[in-house]
This record gives sequence, structure tokens and C-alpha cells, in this order.
Amino acid sequence: MSLILLNIVTDVVERLVYGLFLCGPVHFCYPAIFMFCVIKMAFLYVRFALMLLSAFLKQCY
Repeated sequence: MSLILLNIVTDVVERLVYGLFLCGPVHFCYPAIFMFCVIKMAFLYVRFALMLLSAFLKQCY
């Protein structure tokens, strides 16, 4: 269970880093990098949701 929690924490930190440093100041100058960032963030959120779902299902069954 603690491993899942650690996974979630690292995921959130990773997402914050991408959001603040990559998405923030860069996208005004470089739309292509911003688009890459948005796609990367979307993948992170999907992975995060799947991880939560699998953790939830393991708890129930």
C-alpha cells in the first residue's frame, strides 16, 4: 500500500514540475514545446487515473 502512495506522490510531483517549468513560461515563445507539454501532461493524467483505478480494484477484490 505504501508503494502505491509513493507512486502517487512522485506522479504528482512530476506533474507539478512539468506544469510549472515546462508549460508555464515556455509556451509564449514556443507553441510546439507547449503542445508537446500538453500531450505529455495528458499521458501523465491517464497513467495516474489507471493507477488509481487498479489500486482501487485491488483493494476491493
